[in-house]
Amino acid sequence: MVSIFTALKEGTSFLRNRNIDTPRLDAEVIMAHILNCSRLHLITDGERALSDDEYAKFLDHIGKRAHGMPVAYITGYKEFMGLKFSTGKGVLIPRCDTEIVAECAIDICKRIEGPIYVCDVCCGSGAIGISIAKYVERAFVTMIDVSKAAADAARENAALNGVGDRAYVIQGDLLSPVAGRKFDIIVSNPPYIKSADIKFLPVDVKDYEPLLALNGGADGLEFYRRLCSVSLECLKADGNIIFEIGYNQNKDVKDIMEKNGFSDIEIYRDLAGRYRCIKGVK
Repeated sequence: MVSIFTALKEGTSFLRNRNIDTPRLDAEVIMAHILNCSRLHLITDGERALSDDEYAKFLDHIGKRAHGMPVAYITGYKEFMGLKFSTGKGVLIPRCDTEIVAECAIDICKRIEGPIYVCDVCCGSGAIGISIAKYVERAFVTMIDVSKAAADAARENAALNGVGDRAYVIQGDLLSPVAGRKFDIIVSNPPYIKSADIKFLPVDVKDYEPLLALNGGADGLEFYRRLCSVSLECLKADGNIIFEIGYNQNKDVKDIMEKNGFSDIEIYRDLAGRYRCIKGVK
């Protein structure tokens, strides 16, 4: 019989030899998923013998990870803002870098009195919009994505996190489904990778995650232009627009926002010190 410790050591070595960046972490997350326990439990119960079925599942999942499948697709979920999000094929996996976008929106919500109306465009799994609804009880969030897989996942995640009554999902293109409505905040993590750069992304991104959620056009700025051109009509007076941006897109996106009439623009860095979030006011 193989213990938890031994299996983790084997899995870590296997992933490291295949140049996986975080072999021990990935092995632990996979093991914790199989055993339905916390990673801490793996340490406190590390001498426990795995059943043949548990060990076989672990090796199978490690093999998938070694071939590039993201851990979140293997386990079926990812944590974001302390919440659990279901992640299936065809849905962009939430990243911790994006938390600064949600935090920026939540901070703005705290300054608004009464009910707050938020629109999360290109919502993907719903990570940003659902986090806002979860941590701001006065927030009513409309989430929009052109992808049916993403819209279905966001709907599932809203229910999973107990905000299905205040976080609604619409399948559609950008703001077209809410034309005529007014929001306090529009927030978006749009596709922003240059089309020509897709092939240079890590295997676990380019070969597994949806191209629709990655491809930002020839210069990576297509969706910023499209959203900025229509967002003013859907924002209340002094309403805010918040974008996630690529680390080198701050100047270009700021220029697009200014040309479309947004002011008081602020840019924020993520935990790695890279430009990640930009905010403007109508």
